[in-house]
Amino acid sequence: MEKKQNNHKSKTHPIRKIVRKIFDPASLEEQSAIDARIREQAKDTPSFYILTIVSIVIITVGLIINNSVVVIGGMIIAPVIWPLLSLSVSIIHGHKKMLRASIFTVIKTFAVILLISFLIGLVTPLYDLSDEILVRTGPTVFNLIIALAAGFGAAFATVYASRSATIFGVAIAVALVPPLCVLGILLADGRFDLVGGALLLFLTNFIAIIIASMSVFALARFSGPHTKPGEERKTKAIIYTISAFTVICILLGYLTYNAIVITKVQSLTYDTFEENFTDEQLVNVEVNQGKYSYNIRGTIYGPDEILEDEIDKFTASLSQKVERPVSVDLNVVKIEKAISFSDY
Repeated sequence: MEKKQNNHKSKTHPIRKIVRKIFDPASLEEQSAIDARIREQAKDTPSFYILTIVSIVIITVGLIINNSVVVIGGMIIAPVIWPLLSLSVSIIHGHKKMLRASIFTVIKTFAVILLISFLIGLVTPLYDLSDEILVRTGPTVFNLIIALAAGFGAAFATVYASRSATIFGVAIAVALVPPLCVLGILLADGRFDLVGGALLLFLTNFIAIIIASMSVFALARFSGPHTKPGEERKTKAIIYTISAFTVICILLGYLTYNAIVITKVQSLTYDTFEENFTDEQLVNVEVNQGKYSYNIRGTIYGPDEILEDEIDKFTASLSQKVERPVSVDLNVVKIEKAISFSDY
């Protein structure tokens, strides 16, 4: 009977065996060495802030001029990985002094990023927001996945891989620094309608990176002093982090669903227009979703006048396809043929 029970137990935990094989528990000596390395790299020294400021300037200017290569160059310099890893491991340890120091460093780092990008946004004329800025104002579940992978990779490389975690630090810089720089630019430009999206993207990436890196340290059996206050701090910090992560997941799920719906409506708008008009072209379609209806805006280019009956027919057809009332606001631009001749 005992043999059957033992066999049953050994067969019921294959996943646990795989996890233990991948996440080999770190010894106390290894934990001490990793902790010391993270604390050393996360110190808010003058060189740390110099590198941070340089990266902010490069990234912010790259965002404004819509140059992704410049933005990537700034990400490589940003040393933000270490304060985040320090915060994650201090939560797992439940170490009060280390936790306070990590939180203080993270807050100061983010404040510097926001301040510098805000000042650059004030002195830089913005005729229009670039695509590099706008793309970071609409977070989705995919941004969450990227941040989780970045945090997991950085912590795993720090604990297990025989290579520098700085490789994954670039991914973390991608997830955190540009959204915060975008937030500073938008505040400087007075674009408060887009501030919420940039802030949500930043918070999404921040919480996801902390959650993922905490998971790696926990799987590696990192532990601090087993005291009652330490365990209470650890439990509270984990509960707060998971609660914030849950709220963000719900918000992102809602926003992602809306983004998918709007993209589908845009596609149906173009298809329906092509079915109803042959010589005209519809461009710059924007879809605003109301509580019970969609508002479609766009521009029509064509050689002929468009009758109101034709627009009504198009609207009715589109409304039937999207299964909701539709209001259409279209600017019609008539294309005139111009002929020119030069004898030279």
